[in-house]
Order: sequence, then C-alpha cells, then structure tokens
Amino acid sequence: MPSDSRIAETLIWKPVAWCKMQHFGIQTANALGLQGSRYFPNQFARQLRAQRQFGNTVSVERLRTRGFRSPIHRGSRASRGRAAIQHITRASMIGLFAESPLLGTLAVDMGIQWVAFAIAAFLQTEKFYDLTGSLTFISLAIGTLFAVGSLAPRQILVTGMVVLWALRLGTFLVIRIAKDGKDSRFDEAKKNPPKFFVFWTLQGIWVWVTALPLWLLNSSPGSPAAFSVLDGVGLLLWVVGFAIEAAADFQKFRFKLKDENKGRFIQSGLWKYSRHPNYFGEIMMWWGVYAASVTSLSFPAAAGAMASPLFVMGLLLYVSGVPMLEASADERWGDDPEYQEYKRQSRVILPLPK
Repeated sequence: MPSDSRIAETLIWKPVAWCKMQHFGIQTANALGLQGSRYFPNQFARQLRAQRQFGNTVSVERLRTRGFRSPIHRGSRASRGRAAIQHITRASMIGLFAESPLLGTLAVDMGIQWVAFAIAAFLQTEKFYDLTGSLTFISLAIGTLFAVGSLAPRQILVTGMVVLWALRLGTFLVIRIAKDGKDSRFDEAKKNPPKFFVFWTLQGIWVWVTALPLWLLNSSPGSPAAFSVLDGVGLLLWVVGFAIEAAADFQKFRFKLKDENKGRFIQSGLWKYSRHPNYFGEIMMWWGVYAASVTSLSFPAAAGAMASPLFVMGLLLYVSGVPMLEASADERWGDDPEYQEYKRQSRVILPLPK
C-alpha cells in the first residue's frame, strides 16, 4: 500500500504541476477559502505563499513534518479518494479559468450570447442576433488588446482588422434585417426557447473559433514588434478579401432594392462570375488574419490558430453557407433555363471568368 506522502504527491502535487500555472497553489487556496483551519493549517498557507516557482515547491514530506494534514487523510480510503478528486477538480477549474485568457474570452463570449438570448427569447425577436455577434467580436477584440498591457504593432494591426470587419458586417446585417423586417432562419426557433438557445450558443462558438488567432495573439505579451513578409501577405489577403466581400454585399443589396428584381437572381458585378463571391472574400480575410498573427505565436499556438480559417472554410463551403444557398436556389430557379445557363457560366465562389 503506498504511503500517505506518495498518495498526496500523486493526487495533489502532480495535477497541480500539470496545470503549469504560476502560484497556482496559493491562488487556488485563496479562491476556495482553504487558507484557514478548515483544511490547511496556517503553517501550510505560509509555505504556499513562500513559493514563487513550481520548481521550488516544498515536498509533501516536509509539509507533513511541519504539521500539514491534507483532506485525504480523513475517513476511509474511498472517502479520502473522493475528497482528493473533488478538491483537485475544483482547484484546477478555478485556477485554469483565472490564468487562461482563452477560457476567459470564451466565458465572456458565451455570457454575452446567453444574456442576449434571455432578452430575445422573452421578446421573441431575432432582430439583434447578428448585431450581438458583431458587438461580441468588437468588445472582445478591444478587451483582449488592452488586457495583457502590451500594445505591440502586430496586435494593434490584427485587432484593427477584426474590428473593421465586424463593424462593416454588423452594420450591413442590421440594415438588411431592418429592411426585410425579419430573419427567416428564426421563424420557428424564436418561438421555441430551447431551439433558440442552440442558435445563440452556436453563435458564441462561431465568434470564439473564428477569431482564435486574435485571442492567441493578444494573450502573448512578448509579441515581437518587427513586421515580416508574412505580415504583409496577411494584410494583403485581408484587404483584398474585405474589398470583395463588401463589394459583393453592396451589389446584392442594391439589386434587391429594385422592385423589378423581386423574385429574380443576381448575375451582375462580381455575381456574374461567382454565385457566392462574398464567401470567397470572407475566407480570404480569415486566412489573412491568421497569416498576420502567426509570426508571434509558438508552434502549438500557431497550429491551433489555423482552426480559424479552416473552420470558416468548412462552415461556408460544406455546412451552412454554399450547400444551403445552392439548394435553396435550385428549388426556386432550378427549372429556369436562364438560371441553368448562369450556373454553367459561373463558379461557386471564385469571382473569376471560367
């Protein structure tokens, strides 16, 4: 049977070290109110405060010789195990949330969506759904920029890219829903709170994953100031993508304003060459954001940040973008020879002549 010190080392110190959070032990003890005599005697609290790096963590044996008795020493073996697991789980979650900017960003993001959902569900309206998404991007982008305290040029650049994109898209979507009066996606969902809640939760996930390169970049206080060729490539991709998406949205919006175009499909401007040029611009922009961010990221973070453009591509090309709109267009105009010819002459997203 392992000794008490071996049990304590296995169940307490190794999981704590695994979290790799500076001062994790004392921060967790303070957060949980474990400093006093309820669980840890004063000697143990003083020992924790004295530690500044995990490499200097006092050994369990030394703590035991100074009077430390952990919760796992109480009760039967089963109850000791349960107590240890409960304390480790609670401590890990609180410490991880406090120390991880990514988790903090996700928590604020989802909090905004769920508060907005509660209001929208009560009013049975979807009119500020898109606006909430755009404002979440903007508030988190600016908030994470100033949270770390280092305003490196690259962080300012990429934050500006995301904020400008969100401002333009949010303004366009708000104007569009004001003109249309509703968003048909929510005709049934807004009357069904659980289903409506799923929509708001998915928007929170979309916000967090889409801007993942920015969250990672702004949580890196050591971001180098010097720009590289990759930054230029990223900025160029973003500018071209932004221009394409903005132009495509404006062309389609203006087309729909004319009464004579009611019930017709657009095949002018960028839409002459592509059936979804706005999606092409959107994909370009997020590859640009990734390219402009990646120089400041370590390898694991850089690999994780690639989830953003891949997620945008997958969502638009295979899930809720192109497939749904193509199916809807085929249902409306599939028997129209003019539409069939348009499909033969145009590309799916690339706005270039065939």
